[in-house]
Amino acid sequence: MIFERFEGWCRRAAGRLAGRRPISGALLIACLWVNQGLPSRDYQVLRQVVLEDRAAHPFLWMYQSVAHLYGRSGDEELYYSTLAAIAGRVPYGSPINHHRGAIVPEAFRRQAPPADGKWHMPYRDVAMEYPVMALPFIALPFFLSNSFLGFSLLFGALMGLCLWLSTRTLLRDESKEDYTFGFLTFIALLLAHGGLAVQRLDAAPALFVAIATWAAIRKRPVALGVALGAAVASKFLPALLLGPLLMVLPELRKPKALVALGSSLALAVVVGLGPMELLHRGSIASVLGFHGHRGLQIESTGALIQSVVQVLIGEPANHAVHSFGSFNYDGVAADTIAWFCGPLTVLATLMWMLMLLRQKPPATESDRRDRIIVAVLGGLTIQWLFSKVFSPQYLTWGIPLVAALTASRWRRLRGLFIATLLMTQYFFRYAYDDLIQQQPSSIAMVCIRQALLVLMLYELAQRLAPDRALALAASHEPSGADMVNPVHAIAEHRSGEAGGIG
Repeated sequence: MIFERFEGWCRRAAGRLAGRRPISGALLIACLWVNQGLPSRDYQVLRQVVLEDRAAHPFLWMYQSVAHLYGRSGDEELYYSTLAAIAGRVPYGSPINHHRGAIVPEAFRRQAPPADGKWHMPYRDVAMEYPVMALPFIALPFFLSNSFLGFSLLFGALMGLCLWLSTRTLLRDESKEDYTFGFLTFIALLLAHGGLAVQRLDAAPALFVAIATWAAIRKRPVALGVALGAAVASKFLPALLLGPLLMVLPELRKPKALVALGSSLALAVVVGLGPMELLHRGSIASVLGFHGHRGLQIESTGALIQSVVQVLIGEPANHAVHSFGSFNYDGVAADTIAWFCGPLTVLATLMWMLMLLRQKPPATESDRRDRIIVAVLGGLTIQWLFSKVFSPQYLTWGIPLVAALTASRWRRLRGLFIATLLMTQYFFRYAYDDLIQQQPSSIAMVCIRQALLVLMLYELAQRLAPDRALALAASHEPSGADMVNPVHAIAEHRSGEAGGIG
């Protein structure tokens, strides 16, 4: 009831603000505000000063509480230090290989080149675990700044811009009221996700996925192939979204459209990943091997199952180890679960595709648009639930998609996703050390977060096929008889459909 009233207030506000430019200004302010945290070591100094005498620094105490929510990310330090190594500059913080931990392939253990002011070849001289498509998004803020703090602020603004463009792309054909309401939803999601939304590279593939979704809505196979190929070349995992999209796009399953889609997709992947091989032979295989050998990440569903079983049978906690740039579980059980996560993700995606294929054709263009967005969002949710790695920033991919589902029937989905973001933000900022040590309270938090994701997937499946008769009845003006007995009109429509099938 409270959430319905709040949404009603937002819709009334959207009606007043529709078509006005200040909403874009408010969005940009939100993008920058969540990007005002301190570097980690500066934050620790501030926190120590405050804790020594909290009463003497009341304003600093209030600020450090907020700064912790939007504290600078270790990933940003890795991005900056990687570009510094390529450009021969002094890195920031720990050496690059320390960010990845002790357990990594041999090629990623070597020291970075010296800060000699000379250029060093990516992949050959400087080990990198992300595709070359990520480099422009790191290089632009790096060369526009002369310090880590300047880089981090510019990088965050660039990621905020990517998310803004993603949401604008998906809402561009909507009415002014829905457009404004979608952006109000986006701001709420952005603030709930906190610094995670703008301090990692995931806003870049989120932009490509949003463009691919828009191209699917507009029935443009070449644009869809190019955008999806760019997403694959930047993060690999979006390759699994092709199947769900084809299930809700019967017009793209025709031979001519399939050739256009397949050729543009292949070309985009080759253009996106090809420079890696030109820079250093074997780079693609090296990056794929790095991610293929990653362990069972502590926030994944597989790790959660292992943790719960250990707690129930009274085994000692399986403490995480820092490897491959994240905290993962080691051992035979964890490696076995991690191996099964890949096939399970593919199997769940196939089941999702079958569910999409069996749905009746959408009755209205609005239903068709929502169904395409739902197909993509459901595919992403499956990856969040079944992959062996589920870093909290992966949720960034879903922000533009959820913001674009503006109809009232998606109210519960918006609430579930906001709750998921808030829960992730809380335990990532305040209980992550407990999760690494496998404390029962932190395991319970992850249980709640994964349960919210399961409810999201159920909500997507449940709302996937609205009653076609009701939709058709709503799309036509009712006659006098229909106004007297609308139930009878719907029943007649259903009987007509049944007669046509027979």
